[in-house]
Amino acid sequence: AEREGVVAEAPVARGQRVAAGQLLARLDTKEAETALASALARIEEAKASISTLSAGGARRDLVDIDEALKQKRQEKSLAEKDLAIAERLAAKNAGTREEVRLARDRVDTLALAIQSLEAKRPALVGPADLARAQARLREAESDAAEARRRISLGLVRSPLAGLAYQVDVKPGAYLTPGALVAQIGRLEELKVIVYVD
Repeated sequence: AEREGVVAEAPVARGQRVAAGQLLARLDTKEAETALASALARIEEAKASISTLSAGGARRDLVDIDEALKQKRQEKSLAEKDLAIAERLAAKNAGTREEVRLARDRVDTLALAIQSLEAKRPALVGPADLARAQARLREAESDAAEARRRISLGLVRSPLAGLAYQVDVKPGAYLTPGALVAQIGRLEELKVIVYVD
């Protein structure tokens, strides 16, 4: 065994033939499997975040800005027409300078609102936002790799093909690193040393 843990499964019995790489014992890996599932969820979340940030921000926010811009541009167009009418009336002494000033203020206010909305779009995503999302992705991938490594360490496999002539574990047993799980041998060929007096 390469790590400590409780044996969850020991599928090999004494006298059974095993292939190289066959599972001899599986340690309980629920904690590592939970960590892996959590890391995979964080990977998906980070990828979605990177995709959103790469597109310039959340789609909902971009649509809201576009709709507000469309509305403000229409209002500005109408306000410019009202200003032109007020200026013509004032030129013919049929309107007041105050009406012209109010119409011009309305156009200027709407122009500032449009500038503000246009500046808001690039501000949805800052350079640090994408870097943070990429760092979260790397961290989650690292956690997933570590969880996979811990899961793989919980699988004790036969290093060679042969006969399991001794099996030392049962489900529920606790193993420490380096504990003997089974002894596998090739019993087709035997070497016998006989000492004769």
